[in-house]
Amino acid sequence: MADEQLGKLSGEDLSKLRQKLTVFQDDIVKATNEVAAGMRSGAEGIVNSFTAARRGMNSLARLSVDELATKKGQEAVEKSIKQIKGDQVQSETNLLLLKRQIDLASKEELKSLGKAYEAELRRQDALQGTLGVAGKLKKEVDAINDAGAGFEKIGSMLKSIPILGEPLTGVFTNAAASARTLVKDGMNPLQAKVISFGSVLRQTFVAGLGAAIINAGEQVGNVNKQLGLGLESSRKVADNFRQISEQSESTRINTTRLVAANGELVKSLGTSVQYSEQQLKTFIQNTEYLGASAEAAAKVEKLSISTSVDSEKYSERLASAANSAGRNLGIHIPLSKVMEKIQNLSSTTLLNFRRNPEELGRAVAQVEKLGLSFEQLKSTTSALLDFESSIQNELEAELLTGKDLNLERARSAALMGKEEDLAKEISKQAGTLAEFEQMTVFRRESLAQAFGMNADQMADMLIKQDMMNKLGDKAKDASLEQLKAARELAKAKYGGDEGKALLEIQRQETVGTQFKDIILKLKEAFVDIVSKVEPIAKQLAEVIAKVAASPLTKLALTMGVGLSAVISLAKLLMSTLRGTDMMPMVVRMAGMGAGGLLGGGGAVSQGRHPAGTMIGGKNVGGQYMSKTPPPRSMSMGTGMGLGMAGMMAGSMMMQSENEGVQTVGSALTGAGTGAMIGSMILPGLGTAVGAAVGGGISLLMNYMSKKDEDNKKDEQRKAEEASKQLSQYDLMEQHLRKMAEQETKIYMDANEVGIAQRVGNYSVGN
Repeated sequence: MADEQLGKLSGEDLSKLRQKLTVFQDDIVKATNEVAAGMRSGAEGIVNSFTAARRGMNSLARLSVDELATKKGQEAVEKSIKQIKGDQVQSETNLLLLKRQIDLASKEELKSLGKAYEAELRRQDALQGTLGVAGKLKKEVDAINDAGAGFEKIGSMLKSIPILGEPLTGVFTNAAASARTLVKDGMNPLQAKVISFGSVLRQTFVAGLGAAIINAGEQVGNVNKQLGLGLESSRKVADNFRQISEQSESTRINTTRLVAANGELVKSLGTSVQYSEQQLKTFIQNTEYLGASAEAAAKVEKLSISTSVDSEKYSERLASAANSAGRNLGIHIPLSKVMEKIQNLSSTTLLNFRRNPEELGRAVAQVEKLGLSFEQLKSTTSALLDFESSIQNELEAELLTGKDLNLERARSAALMGKEEDLAKEISKQAGTLAEFEQMTVFRRESLAQAFGMNADQMADMLIKQDMMNKLGDKAKDASLEQLKAARELAKAKYGGDEGKALLEIQRQETVGTQFKDIILKLKEAFVDIVSKVEPIAKQLAEVIAKVAASPLTKLALTMGVGLSAVISLAKLLMSTLRGTDMMPMVVRMAGMGAGGLLGGGGAVSQGRHPAGTMIGGKNVGGQYMSKTPPPRSMSMGTGMGLGMAGMMAGSMMMQSENEGVQTVGSALTGAGTGAMIGSMILPGLGTAVGAAVGGGISLLMNYMSKKDEDNKKDEQRKAEEASKQLSQYDLMEQHLRKMAEQETKIYMDANEVGIAQRVGNYSVGN
């Protein structure tokens, strides 16, 4: 089609290439027939089908422009070239074989073999011509795909980033498609990449800003759901969480996790309050890094609150108790498992041991060693405290098993809520696994019933006991290894605090988790900046939009952006260098005596020279020196905040329908982006340079985009005018033909010429 475009190949070029492919295909078919006719029967090694080349040529001829401009189209072209080259090699082989046959042929065979040889030469020429056509297509197809390859590669690299990865990948994927489309339509690849990169800058900001705004809003909404304070008060609570996150030196702590932790504690403890910084931090680390469930970690917080003990210290004491009990009892039990077990302790046991984390840890280890669970102990307690049934079951078990049972101490422990003592009594009275194995089914059931269990539960308890006893040495070694690692960490980092070290080594994270935490922390920083500068950005956008809406402002601002950027850069450069060795500050003092700076007749600024001191802040003439410090360059946070405000304002302005507002918004967005990047490299000077470069690039890209649009409109206008002019010629030709048919009479030698002769062989306008 005439309006097709594949890079530098116009629709007319593509049409000519397709015509050439058709000619080459016909040549190959004719050559194949002639070779077949001219070959001697049974010629060895000569292949005459060439189906692969024909398939490749058909594929090239069928592919549309839109198909060629894709990755699949590129692969199809490469496959076709490979097929054609393969048959080209076969054609060369055929020529060698035919030449050999010609050398050995008789006079009668020479003529036919000569024709076959000539046909093979024509076939090789056709194959070479086809490769030329394919090469031209491949050049444009490669340029189109290469224009988007870099964007796709960056997108795939960003895909693994939590939260922002997916939208950022989408932005770069769209940029890749945009760059390919621009190159396909005839744009220079470099220009297409620049324009697409400008789109990436805008969309990346929008994607990041959108995610940040949504996240910030969700945080406030979640706080409001937890506490029911209303959005304004909830926003203050969320701001407090952000402040905790900013002040925390740990990448583990971020605003999202703090809000979520507060919600889990509200849910588990049933009290809708804002929990303390330490409580939230401990909860996050016990759930996210230690591996305890939210319910188990909340139970520890509940115990620490009820005993007025710092939750982190409470966790450290539990870690020490678990390790100590493991070494003494020959059972290795991680702290996360201890917390899960504590969650199931009876209220009586918790009441007895809540002030003593060491006893809690030891009780958990003891019960685990005996192969029991706290759920089983609760069931046993209920059965033993039903005294009448319990005594009856005890007597029946004695009668059937012949064992001398005494469950009085077990009942006493159950009555007092001492689950550790109860577990010991059960283990003592139940006997060994070997004894239980020798019993009949009825005896096993009777004995188990005396302890409030069934036979399966008692068998499971005894098997666990036996296993724990056999693995006791290995478990003890594991606890000793844990203690050794903790002591090394305590010595290196925690001033010998083994409890803190035992807790921390069980919270240690992998490199992948650390990287994820860093990304989340950076993302939270972006959210925090958005939450702070959003009101400023809205006001800035409203003010600038009103001014920029004026038609005269568009021209003035467009011309003034570059100049103002240079002026701002110069001013900031001067203020940054002022007071340095490159541009020292000079203070002129009234009453300076002839002695100068080092003499006794004048004042000497304090600390500026080892030979002088300042006397009362005055010089001899009685005039005070200026105490105003030299201007300092802005901080990174200030620069990023200003850049963010500019980006947000610019993004809002770009949504306007007014072209002037859009132009200013684009420049402001680019300047804001550059300012943020510059602030991260060199606050102050880098901020100014980044803003100037970013604004300039945005204006340049807008200019290039506008120019490209104008060129396309101009080409379209010219095409329409040419079409209109051609239509006028056609109408004039039709009119003249009609006149010739109806009115004109032409005579030759006094005879009237027929209509067919008058109009049949003439074309007006050619």
